[in-house]
Amino acid sequence: VPKGQPIPAARESVWGVTWDAQRTIRWQAEAFYRDYQNLLIPAPSSPVGRLGRGIRSGGYARGASLEVHVRQDRLTLRSGYAFQQVRYQIGQAAQAAWLASTPGGSADQPAAPTDAWGGQVIPPHDRPHHGVVDIDWVLEHLRIGASLRAGSGAPLERIDGYTRTYPAGQLTDPGTWTTVGRSSLDTDRLPAYARLDIRAQRTFTFDPLTIAVTMGGFNLLDRQNLLTYEYLPPTEIPQLERTLYIDVVLTW
Repeated sequence: VPKGQPIPAARESVWGVTWDAQRTIRWQAEAFYRDYQNLLIPAPSSPVGRLGRGIRSGGYARGASLEVHVRQDRLTLRSGYAFQQVRYQIGQAAQAAWLASTPGGSADQPAAPTDAWGGQVIPPHDRPHHGVVDIDWVLEHLRIGASLRAGSGAPLERIDGYTRTYPAGQLTDPGTWTTVGRSSLDTDRLPAYARLDIRAQRTFTFDPLTIAVTMGGFNLLDRQNLLTYEYLPPTEIPQLERTLYIDVVLTW
């Protein structure tokens, strides 16, 4: 932390309960609230782009989750759902100080509109909904597993308007993109994501050598989950496509 700057801090409260309904079933529920102070976050955007400065803020994170674990003979199942909300809140004094330090602006005549973020910022890691189902099944010489995950997409700062300039007489040239308008900071959101992974493992023993062969696939359904979206030029950047793999481990 730079000399003279306040130290970021957080206070957290967590409540939870665990209930063993039977010897093979366990329920877990948890809720939390986290209070942030003196965070340094990216400054809100001007109409033509982020101005590259940081601004001090407070904020909070709150959420709850419910999980169920089932263990029966050779089968293990874990499923759960989690909700969370994260917000950074910028006080009027911090807004005025930031606006006054903005090139060409002051607390009375800001260079960026004060209603561009309304004193509240949604951080990039905010994910309201997330669900998971994991299955692990052990047979005599084979172990099979699957994992399904789904949830909300990441926050995104939408570009509302832009221009494209071409060199004279060269319409096939990629041209130059210029932003002319943006949404509030990270108030848009990418589409929801979902991903199914599977795996199967077989172990061979040749004393003293043991060979474990694992085959599987990531994103088996080949769903196009977006990592981000570039507006200039408009481009969807996907996460991992369907990927198959084989892994061999030798121990002795």
